[in-house]
This record gives sequence, C-alpha cells and structure tokens, in this order.
Amino acid sequence: MRYLDIGTTQKISKIGLGTWQFGAREWGYGEDYAGSQARDIVRRAVELGVTLFDTAEMYGFGRSERILGEALGDRRESVFLATKLFPVLPVAPVVEQRAVASASRLGTRRLDLYQVHWPNPLVSDGPIMRGMSALQRVGLVGEVGVSNYPLARWQAAERALGGRVLSNQVRYSLVDRAPERDLLPFAAEAGRIVIAYSPLAQGLLSGRYDRANRPVNRVRAGNPLFLPENLDRASDLIGVLREVAAAHQATPAQIALAWVIRHPAVTAIPGASSLEQLESNVAAAEIDLSDDEYTALSTASGRFRPVTGRAAVPALIRARLQRRGAAVRPVPSGSAPAGSAPAGSAPAGSAPAGSPPSDQEPAGSAPAGEEAGGSRPADEDPGYLTQTGEAVGEDGSVVPIIGGLPAAEGSAWDIGAPVDDRGANLAEEQRDSQPDQAGHEGTPGG
Repeated sequence: MRYLDIGTTQKISKIGLGTWQFGAREWGYGEDYAGSQARDIVRRAVELGVTLFDTAEMYGFGRSERILGEALGDRRESVFLATKLFPVLPVAPVVEQRAVASASRLGTRRLDLYQVHWPNPLVSDGPIMRGMSALQRVGLVGEVGVSNYPLARWQAAERALGGRVLSNQVRYSLVDRAPERDLLPFAAEAGRIVIAYSPLAQGLLSGRYDRANRPVNRVRAGNPLFLPENLDRASDLIGVLREVAAAHQATPAQIALAWVIRHPAVTAIPGASSLEQLESNVAAAEIDLSDDEYTALSTASGRFRPVTGRAAVPALIRARLQRRGAAVRPVPSGSAPAGSAPAGSAPAGSAPAGSPPSDQEPAGSAPAGEEAGGSRPADEDPGYLTQTGEAVGEDGSVVPIIGGLPAAEGSAWDIGAPVDDRGANLAEEQRDSQPDQAGHEGTPGG
C-alpha cells in the first residue's frame, strides 16, 4: 500500500474503501452481504494496509456507519475514518448534533474527516463551518472536508472555516476528468487532496460490459454510460486498458485505478462486493505506470465521447420501459399527450429510465412502496422536474426528490449542475436487482 504525505494524524492510503453499499438496498447484495461479508471486507482491508474508510449518514440511512463501526471494532485507531453530513439544515447546532450522531453510530470518539456531502445552493458555508470549527475545538472532528464542490466554493469554505478544508470528494476516472481543470492543480499546490469516487465509472472500466453483455444491476443499468452506443464507444478505451494490463499481469480495473491515483494529490475509494475484489483493488496501489502508458490511457480517454445529457434521456426511458415489459410509445418532440409527463421524463406514476444511484448515493431514496415528494429547491430549473417527483440532470441521470431536495450526491443542489448518477428507486431495486460482482463502486461524495 502507498500513502499520502499530508500531515494528518493518521496516514491516508492511496486506495481506500467506499462503503455506500453497506446496508443499502440499491445494490441488491442482500442481508448476507450486510451481515457478514461487509464486515469481512473491512477487516481484510485493514490487514492489507487500507486506512481510508469513507461512509455517510445517508448511506442506508445510517446503517452503513453502524456496519462499518462494528466491523472496525478495536481496529478503529489504525484507520482514517471519514463520514459525511447531509446538509439539509446547514446551521451550526445541527451540524454539531449530526456529527455526534454519526460518531455514535460508528462507535468512535473522533471523526478523522467530516465532510459536507454537497454544497447547499441557498445557504453559504459560513454556518456549517462555524459548526465544524466548534467540533474541531472539542476534538470530535479532526479534519474538515467537502464533496462535489467547485473550486471557488471549496476555497470559500476554507475562508469560512479559517483553516484548511483538507479534501474534496468528487467523481474522477478515465471517463470523468473534470477535476483536472482546476481541483487537482489547486490540491497539489495547496497541500490538499482529492478523494476520487466512482474511479471505475461504476464498473465500465472493468472491461466486463459490452453491447451484448449489459449490466443487470439496476444501479448500473440506469447509468447512461451503459447504453449500448456508449459501450460501443468505450471499446477503444477498454482495449488500451487491456493492453496495459497485459504488460503488468493485471486487470483493466487495476490499471484504471492505478491511473487515477498516479496523481500525488489523489486517493480513490472504490467499493468492494467481495474479498477478491477488495484484494484486487488494493493491489492496484502497487502498479507503476510508465509515462508512455499513462499518456496512452489519457489519450484514449480523451477520444471517448459518450452520449450524455438530454440526448441520453429517451434511450434510458426506453430501457426502463422495456425492462418492465411495457410498449414504448413515441411522443412528438416538444409535446406530450394530455395528462402525461413532459417529453424526456417518465410517464406519471412510473419511474424514469434506470434511476441511477448518488458520494459517492442511496441518500434520500424513497422507501419501498412509498412515493418521493415532488417539491424542489426554489432555484432549481422546473424544467428538470418530472411529474413523478424526480430530477433529470444534464448527464441524463434521474434521481428522486425528497422533501424538495435531490436525493443524490454530485447534484450539489447547484443551479445548472448535473445531477449525480447515484440516486435509486429502492422499491424497484428490492424487486429485481441481482448481485453483481464486477467493478462495484462505493461512495460521494461519495
């Protein structure tokens, strides 16, 4: 294992473990996974030198924190424990109360890293950071972090805190390189870190999937990256991954992880559905890519141009309807039959195509048998809200709305920001998700 040298009380491993799937029904792993396999994965990770464990209060509505805390047990002092705050009411007393609740579920007296899950568009970070500062003063929180923050807001959070905001947890992989524009340069220069969630693009970079072998797990099936056309377009990148993997006697997934963590300011938090997958992920930390290999992968990544945004929405809806055995009825562009949902959104009363997962979440997904609320933040474009209380992002992803707030991380509740691809419809996931062992992603930021 390799570690970041960033001046923290506990060293941070370059490969961590994301635990969104612990106790969350979206992945369809069931009670056996939550009850025993997850604990075995955590304990084996510690043995292998993993120190960074990331969770959130909204993963399984606190269940992920409980499972992780129980699994760590007396190993707690040897790890760097990170969790995240769901900033619905971003005022200092609530921030402090939520930190105490998370620490209790995790069975710890100290949160090594306490992160704001995504920025609230209606409230600046001042009230949150006042709460964070108080938590640091009393010793409950070591480092403060954020998730899904643009650079300007990350820097504003630091000014509000009056100290370093150590990390920003964002989506970063060979198919999503946006952090390279400004987040990574800032982190390298300022001595901060970027925590990469979805470093395998939810398994796309494992090389397992193609047009003839699409994912069954509904978390992946709802991601536009797994549309047949995008799987075709990814073949060039997957081919380069396989070539480099062959040179290292490794897997494409390991090479994809090695590419992500090659940057000195980056650590990655893939999830793991089995001990074997965990061990494979951890082994990626030991792979040294040559400059030529890194360049070849980066170049192939630059050639990958997936269908995203509004263009992907019709295909996602068709896929969902086909999975339900429903006939697809074309709707004229720019119009909708009376009483139906607008074009590009799901029919009223049904879920849209492939509701995807949120950092990084299951956060806020409607319980089985219940409908998500249809309200929205005051500044959210009403054109992104369907009649069934779900938001459609620029990347084509669809997530439920709970209490007026997107139940996904990565959306950042930000005007014009893409909704993250990790919201999920629990009722459907319980019914027809199947365990999927390849390329599982953990956390949101996340």
